[in-house]
Amino acid sequence: MDPDLKGFADEVLNLLYDNTFELDAFDIQSLGLKHGLIETVKVDESCGDNCTCGEWGEFPAMCYRKTYGKTKEN
Repeated sequence: MDPDLKGFADEVLNLLYDNTFELDAFDIQSLGLKHGLIETVKVDESCGDNCTCGEWGEFPAMCYRKTYGKTKEN
């Protein structure tokens, strides 16, 4: 699935314009998964110094990684 940044942005804005809904980090993460902007990867150890999966300290864990703008370094 190709990342759908416009679909993600449209859904976020629609939810924000609906005064009965507040977005939190879980909501944004869920929408990112839905629109293919992030993916989950099972890891057996910390991915590196900047990876938040290592903060939990329990492995195996599911690591969330962005699917767009990838280079050979990330």
